[in-house]
Amino acid sequence: EKMGERGQAIRACRKLLEISPRFRPAYEALVRLEEPKGDIRLLRNLLREMGRVFPDDPVPRNDVAYLNLLLNEDLQGSLAQAEELARDYPAYIAYKVTLALAHHRLGNARKALEVLDPLPIQWEQALPGWQAVCLSVLASNGLRDKASALLSHIVLGKLKAEERLLIQPWIQTQD
Repeated sequence: EKMGERGQAIRACRKLLEISPRFRPAYEALVRLEEPKGDIRLLRNLLREMGRVFPDDPVPRNDVAYLNLLLNEDLQGSLAQAEELARDYPAYIAYKVTLALAHHRLGNARKALEVLDPLPIQWEQALPGWQAVCLSVLASNGLRDKASALLSHIVLGKLKAEERLLIQPWIQTQD
């Protein structure tokens, strides 16, 4: 991986998992190696696998729900997962962002805003994907000035294609 040989690194991680299926660093490396490819279905499958191996770990469960929501798939199941995680881990902003995205995807813009509004975060400095979710929620609630201000802070090249699609209508209205 350090030498830039992603394919070799992926094969090595898979081999490690054949030998030791619960070797978490191999899963973490696979996620890191696969994510730049931009294939979130492949990434989701990897995270599902990780979730089966580590069923008590909330991180892969949240990530699978988030990716499902980006793909507009399994909306109700992802909402249930997001509600559970946000309830059980109230200090984790990532789980709240997933919950807000679930409400947003299900057409409940107001509820999505209620999830995000009280969070102690400066959205201008948040992760790009979180910014896209927030912008989409703000725009769907008619908060045009706030959405426009946030858009100027988003590095579009750091978004997953599906995150960019969330805000594409807003990007087009700003051009």
